[in-house]
Amino acid sequence: MIDISRTSPEKVTIPCGSFIVVVRYLNRTWSRFLKRSKALLSGVAYFMDDDLPAALSASELPIRYRYKILKLFHLQRASLSEICSEIWVSTVYLAEKYGLTSAAVLDPLPPVLHAPTEHRITYFYEGTAAHRLEFAWLREVVSEVQRRSSNLTFVTTGGQEIRRLFAKIPRTLIFHPVPWPTYIQSLPAITHDIGLAPLLDSRFNRGRAHTKFFEITRLGAAGLYSNVPPYAGFVRAGVDGVLLDNTPGAWSDAILELAGSPRRRHDLVAHARTRAAALAAEHRALPGLGNGAL
Repeated sequence: MIDISRTSPEKVTIPCGSFIVVVRYLNRTWSRFLKRSKALLSGVAYFMDDDLPAALSASELPIRYRYKILKLFHLQRASLSEICSEIWVSTVYLAEKYGLTSAAVLDPLPPVLHAPTEHRITYFYEGTAAHRLEFAWLREVVSEVQRRSSNLTFVTTGGQEIRRLFAKIPRTLIFHPVPWPTYIQSLPAITHDIGLAPLLDSRFNRGRAHTKFFEITRLGAAGLYSNVPPYAGFVRAGVDGVLLDNTPGAWSDAILELAGSPRRRHDLVAHARTRAAALAAEHRALPGLGNGAL
C-alpha cells in the first residue's frame, strides 16, 4: 500500500498491468499520473468508506472537517470519474444510495492478528514547561533509540511545542496535559518500563530535589538519572537506579540495554520500591518538621 500523502509517483515503481485502488482521497499529483498511466493499468477502483458526497451539507460535521472533504474529495471528483473504472463502498447503505451493485460492497474485516513475540517496551519522561531544556536535549536521545529499535515506544506529556519537537520521530506518544489529579490517577493505566530523569545544569535546576526517583518508582519503572545532584549521592548506582553522564549517546545506549534486560529492570525496580517504602516509614516516624522562613 502506498501513502500518497507522503510520496510522489516518481519515487515508486508501479508495474504495467497493475490494478490500482484509490482509498478515500486523490491529490493532484497522483491524479495526473494515473491519467497518463491509465492505458498501462488493468484498472483503477475508487474505495469510499464514508458518505463523502454528503459531507458538505452535513451541518453536524465541524466546518474544518467539511472544508477538508471539499479540498481532498469534491475538487477531485471529476478526475476520479475520468480515472476510475469501478467504485467500491464500505456499506450496503452507500451502495443503495449511489446505485452500485452488491459486488461493490467491501465489508470491513479484522486485520491479520499475529501472536505477540515479545513485550513492547515503554520508556517515558514526565516533565512540564519548566523542563524545556531537558525536552530539547532528549529529542536526540529519543531519535537515536527509535532509529536503532522498533520495539520501543516513547511516552511523554506536553502541548504543541512538545508535539512539534517529537513529531517526526516514530513510535512516540505525546499526551495532552490534563488536571493534576487526573494525571496522577491515570498514569498507572499505561505500562511504564523505563523512566528517564535527565537534569541539565541551570540556575533553576540547581535547586531541584530527587522527587522523580519516587515518581518513576511509583510507576514500577527502572530509572535512569543524570549523574549530578540531586540524584548523585542519593541514587545507589546499579542498585535502585542508573546514573549517567549527560551525553546523548550514554542515554540512548542505556535505554536500549535496559530494554533488553528484563531481569535487570526487575531488580532495579524491586530495590527502588524497597527503599522508597523504608523512607516513607522513616518519614511517618518523624515527630514534626522544623519551621523556616523564605
